[in-house]
Amino acid sequence: MSASAPPRAAEIDLGALADNLRAVEPEILDLRADAYGHGLERVLRTAADIGRVPERVILSPEGPGGLPADLLRGLRTASAEEAAAEAVAPGAVLGTDGAAAPVMSLRAEIIMRKPIGAGEGVSYGFTYRPERDTVLALVAIGYSQGVARRASNRCDAVAAGERCRIAGAISMDLLSVDIRDLDAQVGDRVELFGPGSPVAGWSAATGIPALALTSRIQSSVPRIEVRR
Repeated sequence: MSASAPPRAAEIDLGALADNLRAVEPEILDLRADAYGHGLERVLRTAADIGRVPERVILSPEGPGGLPADLLRGLRTASAEEAAAEAVAPGAVLGTDGAAAPVMSLRAEIIMRKPIGAGEGVSYGFTYRPERDTVLALVAIGYSQGVARRASNRCDAVAAGERCRIAGAISMDLLSVDIRDLDAQVGDRVELFGPGSPVAGWSAATGIPALALTSRIQSSVPRIEVRR
């Protein structure tokens, strides 16, 4: 990341979002929990821009919040019960279902490289002990930003284009990734989930629904809009 960039961010791919909306053409769309962390306004704006505004949406009990007037105009809501048989699964639009293109990519910066020896314990409880000498990348994100602690020792991240295991217990603001001999340097970004490490895989490994994994990412993590 550049010196001015945040050490962690959730990138929202508007191109993937638009493609997914075109593919499913939802009449009723579940957008609870601020579109499961992707941003209610952002999803509705993208739908409006491409002419794929759903006829009705399912919202959280607090309602649409501070949506701009042009998006509020004509917005019709449906209850979860009413829409149970009709609504398009949000994973097909947000790309959390493992089939559609992922919209959110959670990335954070490497702040330190740490060589460790074979058998040396890592993080709280020493729950990870590598079988060989290796290098850990300390990454600037943790459970206080919404990363599921259950991902410790279970999920992969992507560093230097390769999948690597999250090593040891995830702490409040940091986690470690076993980067082996990869050329991943301080300042480089690690993708926790996104195109290279789908959140559906995190869901399978942790038992946590993919939409819950994205919606729990805190608002303190900046959402950055991209088009790939």
